[in-house]
This record gives sequence, C-alpha cells and structure tokens, in this order.
Amino acid sequence: MTLSTRLTVLCLAGGLSLLAGGADAADERLCLLKRIEATKSGVNLYFTAARQVMLMHDQEGDLYVIDAAARETDGSATTPKVMHWLPLRAGEEAVLRTTADERCSITLSQRGGKVGVEVELSGPGWEGKRSAPAGTAAGAPASAPKSSSPRFGKFLPAD
Repeated sequence: MTLSTRLTVLCLAGGLSLLAGGADAADERLCLLKRIEATKSGVNLYFTAARQVMLMHDQEGDLYVIDAAARETDGSATTPKVMHWLPLRAGEEAVLRTTADERCSITLSQRGGKVGVEVELSGPGWEGKRSAPAGTAAGAPASAPKSSSPRFGKFLPAD
C-alpha cells in the first residue's frame, strides 16, 4: 500500500469514528432491526445481520438463527432452525443479545392504531437514556434508586 493510500484510509477511518462518536445510541438501529413488516397475525422481523434469537412463548423458548443470506433449515435437536425473518405474534417475546452485556427484548405492540413492536434494551450502555420504570411517573424525583440494569424502551411501527 502506498503512503497516499494509507493516509486516505487513515483519514476516512478517523472521520467515520468522529461521526459514530457523535451519534446518540438511541439513533442507531435498535435491536439491530432492519425492517418490521406487518402481517395478519403479527409482524415479521428482519435484522441487519445474522442473529441468534430466543422466541419466548407459553413459558418456553425456541432458539432461531435469523439470517437473510443463509439457506433456511428446519433445525434439529442440536441445531436451531434457520430463517430469513422472525415471525412475532401476540404473547411472544423475542430476546437477543446485541453485545456481550446488552440484552434486547421485542414484543408485539400497537399504538395509535398502528401495529409495531415495543423494544427494550438493557445494559450499562443505556445509563442516563433509560425511560421511566414501569409504575413510575416520568417526572419521578432524581433521588429514586438506580436500576442495576439500565433500560431504554421505544415503540417502532411496522412498515
């Protein structure tokens, strides 16, 4: 690689890191969701990259690999089912890890007549960005005890 090429790559990398550092975590694709598609029975979730997702229902869970580029398989007793998207219905919860210490929970929701999903991220990266805890007013006093697992929640409408 020539010196001018190295300098160009270094400048581009530095510029991208400045842009990424200025972005608020809440502006990123929450839970690595690429698209939410409304269906008759709920929504289909599409992710930006291959993800392992635990689909919780009726006190049980099934592990899936969601990968738009992979060949779909039925899975077996030792391997998860591979799908291009994850169907999510009422009463189900999709749980995935976006980083080693960040957990994402996705549930079917409806607001203002619009179908979508409620996402809740928890982990140290959401300190100071979390929404008000359930059962607490948004204007709760600052002296309220901090959660050991900060949370951030948001409704995302389907396409």
